[in-house]
Amino acid sequence: MKNVYLAQFSTVSLDTYYFFPYSVGLIQSYAHSVPIIAKNYDLKPLLWKKLPIDELVNSLDNPAVFGFSSYVWNANYNLQLAKAVKARYPECIIVFGGPGVPDADADFFVNHPWVDYLIHTEGEQSFANLLETLLKGPCKTHVAIPSNRTKSLDTIPSPYLSGVFDSVLAEAAEQKVIINALLETNRGCPFKCTFCCINAPFERNTIRFWSAKHIFNQIKTLVEDHGIFNIKIPDEMFVLNPKQVTEICDEIISSGYGKDLNFWAYARIDTLEDNIMLEKMIKSGFKWLGLGIESSNPNVRDGVVKGRFSNYDIEGVVKKV
Repeated sequence: MKNVYLAQFSTVSLDTYYFFPYSVGLIQSYAHSVPIIAKNYDLKPLLWKKLPIDELVNSLDNPAVFGFSSYVWNANYNLQLAKAVKARYPECIIVFGGPGVPDADADFFVNHPWVDYLIHTEGEQSFANLLETLLKGPCKTHVAIPSNRTKSLDTIPSPYLSGVFDSVLAEAAEQKVIINALLETNRGCPFKCTFCCINAPFERNTIRFWSAKHIFNQIKTLVEDHGIFNIKIPDEMFVLNPKQVTEICDEIISSGYGKDLNFWAYARIDTLEDNIMLEKMIKSGFKWLGLGIESSNPNVRDGVVKGRFSNYDIEGVVKKV
């Protein structure tokens, strides 16, 4: 069995509040569902908390593949750790993905030769395909992995339901830190604001949704099995589909979880016209909603193709929310 490590080092507040390593949780859950990967690879517990580099490298067990989810808050640490891993284990394949991976592949590999592969888009299928390909023998390195978009998001096993996060929960309990949940409900965006890069990982201006039932099952597990009530929805377009949001809220209200849950989410200011949906969101535990206004100046909004709403609408929606 070849050992595979995945790392997504969290933002942290007061050395107490962390987030689940959600992105690599999805990647590991998907990879483990592929029979040939489950047969040939040992997917090790996820790495989510920054430690001294030497200490973390010393804890590894002969890694064959090491994948890093790179964001602005962990990019430098990831590079330092990856370099140390490569120095200790020269045969280990180092893979970088996430929004912190630059588009300039050639320059990146020149400056960071210890990194073998980059994944620019969705990681679930791309990383799984790489693991399968590596079983066939040595491959060309210092290249970007071909992208693969998941057509039906419900086919990606949830790390909250698959047991992938069990080790994270155990470590958090032992270290007496608090883990907050991240939960996607959609991917992509149908709009074309010129300043925005949200669709860069998805390659086109489209949006796909998880089913309301799949989302609620994860919320139910977080609440009933783990006592976790703080849930951040990172989607830029959470309220774009009122039918989906309303169905999620109906399930939460019926369950009685709303009084204890604490959600925070994001929305465009021109997607909040459904008052019934907003009322149900309040009853479901939505306490915070970040609004994409960009500017109070209509000329600025026109310049970035976001001039569909007036200043009056902005003030009115903000007051309503």
